[in-house]
Amino acid sequence: NKVKLPEVVQKRVEAYKQDGEWSDHLFCKILVNKKEYFYIQYDGVKRPPHHARLAIRSDGTIPPIEEVCQENYEDMVWIATNVGHYGYGLSTKGKKWSRSPVLPYKRIKKLLIEIPVDSDQMPEDIKKAWAVFFQVTEIYLEKQDQIQECYQKGMDIYRKLFDNYLATLMESNTLEHYHNLMARAAYRQNDIQLKTYEERKKLLRYLVKHTKWYQLVMWITIIELAYHHTKLLNEKKLSTSDREINEKIHDRMMNDELRLVESDFYQKERGILRNPSQTELVNE
Repeated sequence: NKVKLPEVVQKRVEAYKQDGEWSDHLFCKILVNKKEYFYIQYDGVKRPPHHARLAIRSDGTIPPIEEVCQENYEDMVWIATNVGHYGYGLSTKGKKWSRSPVLPYKRIKKLLIEIPVDSDQMPEDIKKAWAVFFQVTEIYLEKQDQIQECYQKGMDIYRKLFDNYLATLMESNTLEHYHNLMARAAYRQNDIQLKTYEERKKLLRYLVKHTKWYQLVMWITIIELAYHHTKLLNEKKLSTSDREINEKIHDRMMNDELRLVESDFYQKERGILRNPSQTELVNE
């Protein structure tokens, strides 16, 4: 379900296609400075990264790369990439994340409340460990609400683009906003679990050591809490690849002021664009 390419545009697509390649295009047009563009992708390209892109005006003419890739986070290439990437991310990962279970975390919260943390006999470091464990549930539930809200609002924008097949910087920025909020919320759900493993374990060890054998209700609570503890994330559950990715993206995910896009975004996009430079167009 995507915008249909006019015949004059389709001819340009074929003219720029090389042997063995096949083409596809963004589902909607991009509107920048009162000009409408189609964004084409060629796959099966012989050289890495094995795909290329081409921006075509709606009248079939080819704009220079300086027109569509200005490296200001407002140009045609930026908008088209955002709409495609963030829209797809919302409709796939967002859908999955929005359905993540909340009942286990509500249950953990209830179990923790049953522990007599106000007792004078409980050491301060154990009270702190309890508070840290409790924080895991609060952050998870808070961020899950945020994920669901971002998914719904982001998908409303994405669906409308399939109705009118025209995207502007406003839709691009809105999709980026909801996608990034959602991604950061999901990341922080995991991050708080990774950071609190030792404190959670400390609390459980204390409870096991200091609970009398006849306190059956408390033992049931401890056993169930320990079960949920093992289901939460810890560093041992991460693969080497997961750890490397986590280290690479951590600062960006935890800083709301930073874009999630890679710093070399424009360098990569320019490397695969088949639009000629202004000089090349003049010399044609």
